[in-house]
This record gives sequence, C-alpha cells and structure tokens, in this order.
Amino acid sequence: MSASDLTSNAKLAAVDRLRDKYLATPRDAQFRSYLDRLLQRDNQGNLIPKPRLFNKAGDTRRVAVVEPAGGGKTSLVLHGLKTHPALQPRDAAHQPWVGVRVPSPPTAKSLAIEILKASG
Repeated sequence: MSASDLTSNAKLAAVDRLRDKYLATPRDAQFRSYLDRLLQRDNQGNLIPKPRLFNKAGDTRRVAVVEPAGGGKTSLVLHGLKTHPALQPRDAAHQPWVGVRVPSPPTAKSLAIEILKASG
C-alpha cells in the first residue's frame, strides 16, 4: 500500500467520523418546542409518548420542516426523535416512533409499505 493510499484512507475515515457527528443549532430547540406541544403530559406534567388531541374527533397536529435540499431536515428530525426523553423505547417491544425512508417518487402507497415493513 502506497503512502497516497494511506493518506486517502485517512481522509475517508475522517469524513466518516464527521458524517456521524451532529452539530446542534438553535433550530433544535425550536423543533423540540414544537414536538413537545404535540405530546400529552401525565398527571405530574411529564411529557409522555402519546399524541395530544386537539378536538373531540381525535385529530392531532404535526410538524413540517421545510428548507432547501441539503439543509439538514432529515438530521434535525432524526436527532430530535432519537434524543427526546419521552420518545425513548422502554424495551425492544416498545418503540414510540417509527422512522422510514420512502423511495422516490413518494406515494401514499410507498409510504404505507415502508411503515408496515419498519413496524413489523
């Protein structure tokens, strides 16, 4: 292996390490605030992994994260869900949320298929 191969491998390893890092920004707090408003609270005021209902019909609200491609929308949402205290799994059978990647072009059917696959 040549010296340039080692340098190239070191650069690739550094890029891999950087890709796995998450840099928090002020929008993390804003996303967390929106997410908190969507969850119910228990009798002690603690957030629980149950959606808050906004009318008698049982409707809930949602959050839309909109920005240009490459802005970090997926990272923001994934990090917010993975680190939110109320959304942590209690055990392997308890998963308060399901994350999926929908193939392009996205359709309601392809979304449903991915959710069914991910949730078993």
